[in-house]
Amino acid sequence: QIRHASVERLLDRLTDLRFLSIDFLNTFLLTYRVFTTGHTLLDALKKVYKSHEGGASQDNAGNINTSLSSVAAPG
Repeated sequence: QIRHASVERLLDRLTDLRFLSIDFLNTFLLTYRVFTTGHTLLDALKKVYKSHEGGASQDNAGNINTSLSSVAAPG
């Protein structure tokens, strides 16, 4: 259970797959506006995505883009 942490550490925890927790994710998404902004959150998530994208093969990057496109496409 986390009692206090910096915004950076919370975002690190949020994006670290070793600590994947639906409870943490739900709590974070319900409370992040208390200690940060949506803009800061999206910037941090973009950095994580770009860092993983750089390490991915072209094939994986294509799969990720295709998956994101299918999720974003109107249904």
